[in-house]
Amino acid sequence: MRSSWIDFRSLVMAPTDSLRAAMARMNEQEASIILVCDADLRLKGVVVDGDIRRALIANPDLDQPLLSLMTVSPRTVTADCGMHTLRALAESALSPWLPMVDSEGCVCGLIDLVRLRQEQNRLPNAVVLMAGGKGTRLHPYTLDVPKPMIPVGGRPILETIIRRLAGFGFERFYISVNYKAEQIIDHFGNGRGFGVEIDYLHEDQPLGTAGALQQLVGRETLPVLVMNGDVLTRLNLRALIDFHQHEGVAATLAVREHTYQVPFGVVEMEHHRLRELAEKPVHRMFINAGIYVLSPSALATIPEGEFFDMTQLLDALKGTSAGVACFPVAEYWMDVGRIDDLERARDEFEQHF
Repeated sequence: MRSSWIDFRSLVMAPTDSLRAAMARMNEQEASIILVCDADLRLKGVVVDGDIRRALIANPDLDQPLLSLMTVSPRTVTADCGMHTLRALAESALSPWLPMVDSEGCVCGLIDLVRLRQEQNRLPNAVVLMAGGKGTRLHPYTLDVPKPMIPVGGRPILETIIRRLAGFGFERFYISVNYKAEQIIDHFGNGRGFGVEIDYLHEDQPLGTAGALQQLVGRETLPVLVMNGDVLTRLNLRALIDFHQHEGVAATLAVREHTYQVPFGVVEMEHHRLRELAEKPVHRMFINAGIYVLSPSALATIPEGEFFDMTQLLDALKGTSAGVACFPVAEYWMDVGRIDDLERARDEFEQHF
């Protein structure tokens, strides 16, 4: 079990260091905080994963300095803080991280409050992996096996997803199955061979990308992580749960920036007069990354036994008072939905996993 007392030195960066460098450091250390310090380790501020996601929405420049987005004067504790106080903070703090400073304001420790309050580094939130689709765009591979069971890096895509989630502390899984369900069930069983618990959401008929989740109504009282069974990513999924809970929303949608360049000069006109001529402009947009967090209230809006897509669910939730938050994914992400995506994922697997 990883201790709740973290070696903070690997998470110290300077105010002038870039957002790009901070993301790489977080990914390398599998943490969701950077301690922004001067040369003497005096704490100037902190940057948490949620700060990065909000910054990317406003300004996707990865070279911006941490000084521009850090939280100054973050909550800290002193080195003589007792364990009783720490446990109380673990129950009440919004942030999962708590820097410890000495009398000079220099960092001398970092406490992971989530791990402090959860035994054996386990998250109580359930995970649902959507693995019931036919994967027609991956024919002929999916004629014999379901898409999540196609091997990448020597093992099924779904196995890599489960192992990575288990590494973040998730231990309870549901797998939504339909097409060639027996292959998935035979491979994973009850999950004990992978150090987790697995139940199955059976679809006797296709229920869309959200319909099967209605089976969880009344069974789950905490936010549920939902992920497509063909997505490979280095995203910190624990940070996604933290972000969702901090925002207090009905749902959180992971989004990925997508760019494409028009191969021609684009003409903008006003009536029959030229207004602007842009040579091969680049368009930027955010796309659905196939990863979600849903609160129990969101699950309760899914109709029973009906075909219902995730887009319908999010469309219904966005108009509620709680609303839907967006969480940008800047880490490695690959939706293995087409043959060229599969080939690329196989080429890149060793590099990222």
